[in-house]
This record gives sequence, structure tokens and C-alpha cells, in this order.
Amino acid sequence: EVVKTMAGAKNLFPSLKSAKQVYSDQDSDSSDDESGNESDCDVDIGQGCVDSNNLVNDVVELWKIRRKPLLNDFCHDAYLMSPVPEMVRHSTNPENKDPEDFRAVDRLISKIFGDYSLTGEAGKQHTVGLIHEFHSEYRKFKNKQGDFQSKNIWIMASDPRVLAHEWHESYSVPYTNVFGKLACRVTSKILGIGSAERDWKIVKRIKKGHRSNTGTEKVKKQTTIAG
Repeated sequence: EVVKTMAGAKNLFPSLKSAKQVYSDQDSDSSDDESGNESDCDVDIGQGCVDSNNLVNDVVELWKIRRKPLLNDFCHDAYLMSPVPEMVRHSTNPENKDPEDFRAVDRLISKIFGDYSLTGEAGKQHTVGLIHEFHSEYRKFKNKQGDFQSKNIWIMASDPRVLAHEWHESYSVPYTNVFGKLACRVTSKILGIGSAERDWKIVKRIKKGHRSNTGTEKVKKQTTIAG
């Protein structure tokens, strides 16, 4: 599920803090025993400094390279709307608040639910109304109020066999107008590259032999039909 990638995006990996502490303690001990000098801070991961010669720094650097394409709007929104208890606690913690998460909500609501038959001020008013309704419904989800106050639904959310989008389909969609539908969309995204592999298989099937110079647009149309 997308939300699991998002957990990695927010934490780098679950035991990052403890790992950082281990390396920090090791550096501190080494400094006290040998030279008494403080170790240099090469990378700040938001929870303190870590030495460059360790696994944590390698993970941080790799994440920096891949962060932008991985943290798309669907990831931001799936992180906010995951019903998994650990993720709910993490996303609702004020220390983890990121305005970009809610900017992503606004963009997706406008893109997915916007009424393109409305133009000008009417279109803006429609989109703003949907965004306002989402925040009202999300507040109930976050605080476990209203239709989300039942203990039973949160017991189901803690079951690892229950997928996030299936949970929202059962417990959010029937009781909300915007939140549940958006939650189903963003938490059901497939993370694997299977679809991309299949697309390229079709492309290679078309672009071979005398057709190897077929134009991009023509190939795109033919692969869509073939797929």
C-alpha cells in the first residue's frame, strides 16, 4: 500500500531514532576514550547529527535523491488518511505536521472531484466547498468522532489483513461525501512496477523489425489499444 511507502518517507525507517542514538553513543564513547574531541556532524536528519560513515547516512542520502518523485500527492494524502493506528498517531502528532500534506489534498480534490463544466468563480466555489467538506470529515476521522467513534471499526483497522482502501470503503464512503472517496483512491494505489513492465512488453512487441522507427505518439496509441 502507498501508506507503507509514506511511512518510510516520513521516518526513513522505523528504527531510525534508535539507530541514530546507537551511532551517536558510539561516537561519544569513542570520543571520550580516545581524544576527547567531539565528532563532526555530517548530516542532520531532523533528530540530531549522524556520522557519515554509517548506514543511516547512506539511507538519508539515497532518500534525498529519490524523495521528490516518490513523495507525490497520492503519497501525502495516503499518509494522512491511513486508518492504521500507528500511522494515525504519527500523522496526527503536531511534531510531524507538514503543510504540504494538506496542499496535496487541495490539489487532488480539485483534480479528481472538480466539476469541469463550471468555469470562473462558480468552478472555484464548487472546489472550495469540496475542500471545506473534506476537512470537516477528516477532523472527525482524526479525532474518532461522529461516524468514526465506534471502537469496532478501529479494531478492524489494526488488523494487518484489512487493506486501507477496503476499510475506507466499508467505514468511510457510506458516511462521508468527499473524505471516503478520496481515501479509497489514494490508499489503493499499487506500488509495484508490474504495470510498467507490461507496458514496455507491449511496446517491444510493436517496435521490432521494420517498425523499429515507429513514432512515439503512434506507439502510444497502439499500446493503449493492445493493452
